[in-house]
Amino acid sequence: MIKRKSRRALALSLAALMLMLCACQSGDKPGAAGSESPSPTGQAETPPAQDSGSSGPGETPSQPKGSEPPKPSGSEPPSPSQSESAKPTGSHSPKPSGSGSPDPSQSETPPQTFIPSGTMAEGEDVGNEWFADAVFVGDSRTDGLRLYSGIKGASFICHTGLSVFTIGKNQCITVDGAKVTAMDALGKQQWAKVYLMLGVNELGYPTKTFQDTYTKVVEQIKELQPGAAIYLQTLIPINEPIAYKNGTNRAINNEKLKEFNQAIAEIAQAEGVCLVDVDVPFWSEAGCLAAENTGDGVHLTRSGYQAWYAYLRTHTGNGGSAPAPDSPPTQTPEEDEPVIYTPPVTKDKE
Repeated sequence: MIKRKSRRALALSLAALMLMLCACQSGDKPGAAGSESPSPTGQAETPPAQDSGSSGPGETPSQPKGSEPPKPSGSEPPSPSQSESAKPTGSHSPKPSGSGSPDPSQSETPPQTFIPSGTMAEGEDVGNEWFADAVFVGDSRTDGLRLYSGIKGASFICHTGLSVFTIGKNQCITVDGAKVTAMDALGKQQWAKVYLMLGVNELGYPTKTFQDTYTKVVEQIKELQPGAAIYLQTLIPINEPIAYKNGTNRAINNEKLKEFNQAIAEIAQAEGVCLVDVDVPFWSEAGCLAAENTGDGVHLTRSGYQAWYAYLRTHTGNGGSAPAPDSPPTQTPEEDEPVIYTPPVTKDKE
């Protein structure tokens, strides 16, 4: 009997001892029940970085609606079809090194808040500062405006004999030491105002041909200068007797010139750009350019160019302006350039 009790007590003691051993093993790591086994290398894995306050410890950060979770290192780059708008507001994801894609939200030249159109009525003299962000495109007459009018600060893209037919073909303008077309030069940077005068060298062509080609030129300028006010200038008349005496082709006459001016006015209306009737102050009582305003019958005297400039200053439409250009294209005259008309330098009458 005693031995039976001793055996039972011994069995109970062994059982109690086993229970105590199990309890000790389970208490070595409090709260570790159900935890993952350590990595084979014995190093704990580094958890992914968490946005501050975005999620609790050990949780996967919540993704913005419509976006995809981040891919592990070495995965393929995102598809170009993924929309930028899917990125969360305030995202500072670095751009790929060497990326040449400009930010479409940033524009080199801010658009004007107001761009005038229609026929420019007379207003106050805006002064020389108005033209600091303007570019003048034209032939030898425009070059004469550059040389003799007193205008300062404006840019000029002009060449003797330039026409609506050659503005995008003939490489006659020097920019940064290279010859380019006048249209290419115009696309080098952005201006706030573009003044265009072309047509005298084209007077031998049918009016419709001139009008159709001139329209295409204006449309191309609008593409190259989307934020600019475009001013089409009518053609200043000629003095036919003096012009023909100096060898000017008789296809250049005031009757045809009036047709071209009407075509230019129609283009301005159809394209929604500005029209400056610079011919108005130059018609004499004889119905032509006054003799005192010209030396060769086609180009103006110094006082004539000054009158042209004065008319431009008082017929602007008071449109908005953009920052002045950093480095306007420069024209380097060459001695071997073809000369059709040479702007004369004549003394003003006292």
